[in-house]
Amino acid sequence: MYLEFVKLWNATDKEIEDYVEKNGSLGIDEWKWERFIMLDEKLYAIEWESPEAVPINEKPPTIETPEVIRKEAKKMHIVIKLVQIARKFKDEWLNNKETVDTGESLKEVLIDFMKVIDIKTPLHYEPEKNIIKGKPLHLLEKADLFLADIFNAALLRISPQIKIIDGETSLDFNYPCSLAQIWYALITDIIKNIPPRICKHCGEIFKPKKAWGEYCTSAHQEAAKSRRYRRNQGQTNKRGRPPKKKEKGE
Repeated sequence: MYLEFVKLWNATDKEIEDYVEKNGSLGIDEWKWERFIMLDEKLYAIEWESPEAVPINEKPPTIETPEVIRKEAKKMHIVIKLVQIARKFKDEWLNNKETVDTGESLKEVLIDFMKVIDIKTPLHYEPEKNIIKGKPLHLLEKADLFLADIFNAALLRISPQIKIIDGETSLDFNYPCSLAQIWYALITDIIKNIPPRICKHCGEIFKPKKAWGEYCTSAHQEAAKSRRYRRNQGQTNKRGRPPKKKEKGE
């Protein structure tokens, strides 16, 4: 479910429109507003992240344009990237491996997230004081706190319920909108330690068969292996591509 949605972060308007036609509305307003109340004969809305009542005429219904949907997908794309980078950085640090970027990629994705996320975050995420100047291990702590806040905020929207059919009891969940169901599917996979990953070869997000899988297909794994070999042989540039031919006179 989320694998199809997250691809919309860099999709064209036509591709997003096709997704909506196939899967229906995301329900972004239901995702944003917890409930509506009447005060002094006026309609107010309560946000999930804030107990403050907002006059509904100040917050008109969200029109789910391709740009709005693209932004929601980008948030999820950054979460997946953050989980992957944080885990890799932690493993390298704990195993005393030299981390090439000393946390630069982790800083970058944390700051990118803060640019698009609309969930109200505590002061300990203030980038100028804590992220940019933070030490590597502190960055991991911030990433963990950041993800926990995002996931908990998403789960606030989902309510468990018991179903009894023909004497059989089961646990089910009530989702206020499609977007809540998509986030729940992602969080469940992360909790099960099978989070989606970004393929090192093509950049597509995929669900690995094993937790340490780095490529979406065996063909891409072999292609990456061949690229590394050519690069080591000096036949290609840093990206594993053949060097450009120099024009005469250069």
